[in-house]
Amino acid sequence: MKISQSYLLTLTLALGDEYCLKQWWEIVGSQFAKPISSYFLYRLVRLVLLTSTGYVLFTHISLSNWVVFSIALVVLGSIEVPLRLIINRIRKATGVYLYQLNYLVPLSIILLCGTVDYVLRYDVNYGLIFLFVFLAHPSNYLIRWALNRDESDFKNQAKSEQANISKDLAMAYREFEYAEAKDKLLSIAKRLEHCYPKATASLLEGLEETLT
Repeated sequence: MKISQSYLLTLTLALGDEYCLKQWWEIVGSQFAKPISSYFLYRLVRLVLLTSTGYVLFTHISLSNWVVFSIALVVLGSIEVPLRLIINRIRKATGVYLYQLNYLVPLSIILLCGTVDYVLRYDVNYGLIFLFVFLAHPSNYLIRWALNRDESDFKNQAKSEQANISKDLAMAYREFEYAEAKDKLLSIAKRLEHCYPKATASLLEGLEETLT
């Protein structure tokens, strides 16, 4: 199936603006005292960028139609807020982390971009431009955003997990009852099994010696 140049340009504008601007705004937006005001301004800036760049790069296009399309893209991007609330509530209630729901946002944007087909003002290869713009950062950012993780999150999570495990180990070794101490150590081993198989094997191997 051949992808039209118009679709590629629309995708470039939609995804490029959404995720490149999001990365930059994370730095700028942190200076605002109210997160809600920062987010609203971020979406407003995105709307202005979409409206202006699209109207310049496409021809034979109604400004009102493009503004409506730009508003629809901004609204779709804003769905990330209720989605994260839903994901967090499900996680708190069940312990299940449905991060996959985050992909509904970029998927919706991609589908919406396929509903328009405007005439290009400039005759260039927008496939290469899309790859350059998308692979420059949005692809990586999109994946990390959808997983609701960044490098600092991973580091903070690792430190927090390590501290919790150390605390639980100390409490297990303080137990005077053999059965209770063993149960706690086995519980810790189960938590470590997926991410730290070697540490789990070492813990289980010396379990009986440690308890006796």
